[in-house]
Amino acid sequence: MRICQLLFAMLIMALLTSCDVDYRYSVGVRYTNDTEHHIVLMTDNKYYEHVEILPGKSNLCGFFDGYHGGNVDKSDAESMLLHAIPITITVVWDGEYSITGNDREFMEYLGDMKNYTYLGEKRKWYWEYGYTFTEADYEYAKENGTRIEKE
Repeated sequence: MRICQLLFAMLIMALLTSCDVDYRYSVGVRYTNDTEHHIVLMTDNKYYEHVEILPGKSNLCGFFDGYHGGNVDKSDAESMLLHAIPITITVVWDGEYSITGNDREFMEYLGDMKNYTYLGEKRKWYWEYGYTFTEADYEYAKENGTRIEKE
């Protein structure tokens, strides 16, 4: 009888215990250099503090994780994009011009989510968005950035 009571108590405890499982999903931000200039991105993200992007190449420079109970889709990724974009970004062009944006006075072109393109779901629950640097970005840096003095 005592064994039956113990088994019954264990069954009740097992039924009352929640078995929720959290799954991780992620959003990445890839920057592409569609110019003839050498670009270096310096960010406040500890994983992407110094990222070089050669002409015609791309590189991941932002990342954000979230957790869900097993039901997540692209709309969840869209809301996480803003968190994946580094808060502070300095863009250095050819070691000659530098422009910095942060969360208080962000460079419009890097802080506006409309300027990012959806690149697709790269694997289950991992979505990537991209920004492509063009010659217009270089001209913007020349006009609004800081000229780096060579030593």
